[in-house]
Amino acid sequence: MGTSGLRIVVDLNEPSTYTEKSNSDQTELTLTIQGAVKGDIPATIAGGSFAKSVQLSKEGKALIIKVKFAESGNWDILTLKGPDRIVLDLGEPPEVVRESEIAPGIISSYHKTTINGKPVQIYALKIASGAGEIRPVLAGGEVGHRETVSSLAKFWNAIGAVNGGYFASNGQVIGNLKIDNQWVSGAGQNRTAWGFTKEGKNVVGTFSYQGKAVLPDKREVTIDGINVPRGDNQLVLYNFWQGRHTETNEWGLEVQIEDQKITSIRNGDSSLSRKEEVLSAHGQAADLLFGLAPGEIVQIRDKNGNNWEKTIHLISAGPRLIADGKIKVTSREEAFPADISVGRAPRTAIGETAKGATWLIVVDGRSQTSVGMTLEELAKYLRDQGIVEAMNLDGGGSSAIVAEGQILNSPSDGSERRVPTALIVVPKRGK
Repeated sequence: MGTSGLRIVVDLNEPSTYTEKSNSDQTELTLTIQGAVKGDIPATIAGGSFAKSVQLSKEGKALIIKVKFAESGNWDILTLKGPDRIVLDLGEPPEVVRESEIAPGIISSYHKTTINGKPVQIYALKIASGAGEIRPVLAGGEVGHRETVSSLAKFWNAIGAVNGGYFASNGQVIGNLKIDNQWVSGAGQNRTAWGFTKEGKNVVGTFSYQGKAVLPDKREVTIDGINVPRGDNQLVLYNFWQGRHTETNEWGLEVQIEDQKITSIRNGDSSLSRKEEVLSAHGQAADLLFGLAPGEIVQIRDKNGNNWEKTIHLISAGPRLIADGKIKVTSREEAFPADISVGRAPRTAIGETAKGATWLIVVDGRSQTSVGMTLEELAKYLRDQGIVEAMNLDGGGSSAIVAEGQILNSPSDGSERRVPTALIVVPKRGK
């Protein structure tokens, strides 16, 4: 069966019969050979070593061979004459598919296959329409924190989870993130985002946060970001997701707002609570806020389009992989760097089928057993599985998938990487 196989040869004194028995997922095989086996050592083994264990024993005149595979196995049994012998060839099947329902309408799946001649292992959580809630979560409840996907799934009592969007080395969320209709992070960069409506519908497309601060004199001032570091001449909105303070320097002007009413004005590092927001401005943006006073009304308005306004959760990442059933890898359009857009790597993605099921997918990579996928390979694979909309999420060492409290894949770092965001799956509650 090739160099990756394992051959067991049993020499016999006379023609013999055999029986074979295996479990449902073909990870265990028991071969019973009836008849006179030559020698005290009943078998000669040569070949590969992928089998987890091979045990040989005698029961009366019968020889018992028990094989346990690391994954689902494949085997051939040959009966030869002149001399009499039985040959057991063990190997790995070219493709392995396993699925189990972990909650009504929620499937955990494993697919081992080859892509362009290379081995790949793919894991997925398949959530039928209406079977559960899928939502982003934030480590520690504020920006700048990181936890493993397993830890986040446990904290939220989720049946499944995958890692979420991109982030900086300090844990800062990169891109747009909305949870429970509240903006955790807002950025003007136009990249693919995935939103979830209150009814559980998916909204997919390019997105950049568009927000305005409406001042007492009705002027509308553009908000450059939410809970992101404030740059030169920028206006940034901070809320409770930022933490207890804006953590800004003294070179800006900060307007503290509660229930749309200005409560205080100061320079830098304002306090935050669940009821408070802070407009933090620098340079030219600060000039636009000059003259405001406590007690005046300032309104914060999002102008992101009707489809996006319907979402209660949103996470951006990218690039787009599939649009309207067609492969559409938008790495160049979204200006992704080569470390994301080029070559095979571990990948995480989210997709939707024509029937409205949502898939959370993780591809292992950077190992002999699974080399990972290019974005183009991932898009083609997902399309072939019936996915009609798909978006790439953060990958590499961040790629992790959890089901029923267990990490399913083998993260390329050797253990789970701590990440700031994850997408969790909570089963639909019974009535």
